[in-house]
Amino acid sequence: MSTFEEDLRSTLGAQVAVLPAVSDQADRAIRSARGIRRRRLVTGALAALVLVAGTAAALGHSPESRGLPVPPGTVPSTAPTAPASPDAPPVVDVLSTSARFMVRIWRAADQREVEVYDHPATTVLRFGDGWLAIDNEFNLVLLRPDQQPAVLGTGVRQLAVAPNTRSIAWRTDTRMSVGTVTQAGVLITERTTSAPTNPETGPVLYTGKIVLIGGTLNRGREDEHDVWVPANGDYVNTAKNNSHVVRVFGVRPDTGALVGVTTNPDGKQCLAELEFAPGLRVNRQSCDLDSYGVAGSLSPSGRRLALAVNEPHFGQPHLTVVTLDALFTDPRPSVVSFDAVFDNVGWETEETLIGGQGTTLFRLQPATGSTTRLAVPGLTADTGVAPVR
Repeated sequence: MSTFEEDLRSTLGAQVAVLPAVSDQADRAIRSARGIRRRRLVTGALAALVLVAGTAAALGHSPESRGLPVPPGTVPSTAPTAPASPDAPPVVDVLSTSARFMVRIWRAADQREVEVYDHPATTVLRFGDGWLAIDNEFNLVLLRPDQQPAVLGTGVRQLAVAPNTRSIAWRTDTRMSVGTVTQAGVLITERTTSAPTNPETGPVLYTGKIVLIGGTLNRGREDEHDVWVPANGDYVNTAKNNSHVVRVFGVRPDTGALVGVTTNPDGKQCLAELEFAPGLRVNRQSCDLDSYGVAGSLSPSGRRLALAVNEPHFGQPHLTVVTLDALFTDPRPSVVSFDAVFDNVGWETEETLIGGQGTTLFRLQPATGSTTRLAVPGLTADTGVAPVR
């Protein structure tokens, strides 16, 4: 497995600003202590970003069914793979290089690839008409098409972007802050507080008013999830009250609820909706998939979740798409499963996802279970591809 693929497998978690990015990353999550962090590739929040764990298929081949077991009630995707359609490129930006060489992005708006930064970047998030990046020297950089990169801050270890605003949350070695990036490219700090003691813990999701704190790897029980409300003053650690939270994928724009994985009193992992308030109280949950997600990405409306699922006993991961309201009300919910494995997946529209395998992109349609290989004019992708919102 290449360094790029390892990078993609490890990240996400938590940004809804990135192509509601499964993160794991499907991509994502790349780091080992700080060396791991240096390779992190985001894309979203979450918000949010989104990316699915897995191994890459051979270059130039379509995803193939691997005969994977699927959870009860799952509808396998058996539709044949459609031929590439030259006139249907993605409608979202595609990150083609970032973690090893430079930041190069294929822009959906003008159907071309541009080099926006000549340094490697460990995090790349969509921001307004451009992107925010944390480079390999921990500089926070604003990237905009046809403009020089603007360094907004130094020593930045973690970043979350509020959806549909110019507000961000970030942490350095010792401080955690929220602020606004002006149109002129200046970062204005609005609130700052002591950062969590664990250097791998910081903002993973920001609504513009509330900061969700978690581990950058979003890797499970070792994460400490917590909440900071800047308007209420300094951050006070209450992570011990949130030990039931395993990981968080993002926030539903339609209801404001967090979506993630929790453990029930029996120790079983469940998909759940949670309140932002301290204690991250579970409002609804479902423990009926007989498997758990290692990375997840919410659709733009928040009604659907694309989930990288591991079968019990650490079986082969695969992509599953669930409608959340049905999942929480139906004891045997209908689920669409794509047996193929993708390096990363993110929502393109409410009805379609874009998945990457090595340097090849595919469009996934949960309504039909179909997978279509895409021809993307001008995309050179030499190390791997990942969708970015």
